[in-house]
Amino acid sequence: MKSAKELKRLSREALMGKYGRLMGALIVVIFLPLLIKLPFSAFNSPYADLSRRLIYFVASILIEIISGLLMMGYATIFLNIARNQEFSKAQVYYCFRNKSDRFALGSICVLLLRLLSCVPLAIGLFVINDYTKPVNICILTGLGFIGLVIIFIIQLLYGMFGLLLLEKNDLKVYQCLGESRRILRGHRGKYFGLLLSFMGLSILGVLSLGLGMLFVIPYTRMVTVYLYLDITEPGATFEAAA
Repeated sequence: MKSAKELKRLSREALMGKYGRLMGALIVVIFLPLLIKLPFSAFNSPYADLSRRLIYFVASILIEIISGLLMMGYATIFLNIARNQEFSKAQVYYCFRNKSDRFALGSICVLLLRLLSCVPLAIGLFVINDYTKPVNICILTGLGFIGLVIIFIIQLLYGMFGLLLLEKNDLKVYQCLGESRRILRGHRGKYFGLLLSFMGLSILGVLSLGLGMLFVIPYTRMVTVYLYLDITEPGATFEAAA
């Protein structure tokens, strides 16, 4: 098994000279769902009636599913890079062109898992009426922290789900969830350390008005893919192409 340091080194080498295309693909992944959602923004105004709000709610769910498909398509780029294969920005649309029903179901699973992390804070916002009291602010902050812990737990259990969904065509969607838990067993400490190591970079990326995330996200995705391959293909050598 490769060390976290070695996985990061491989990732940096693999990404050299490729950031332009990766950033272009990431911009599509981020902004295409926002552009699709823009026409529905008026349906969520304070003056919108119930039917308009319902349309906005349904549209938001569908757009989140589309966003998940784009993110899984984005992951195919990193799998190709890790295996020294050709890649292009158009691969972000991969999941729309190949077994889209399978990947749509996978995107729904990811969305549901993400929503779990929002439950504590959502309950707090629903129960608490006065958000100005210091005690209530502390409670909401604590609930937000619990949500963050849930995100980490979900990631440590299902962080390889999308990659398995892309690669293991013989497995059903629910089996990929179970397989993610299985292959990460015994590697969660290492994965957790990698996730923590990227927190500083992520904070800097956000503080740079989000521009830094155009560098951070490809780096973290590349490291995750190398970890996945190191677990699923032990002993294999994954050196960056010249």
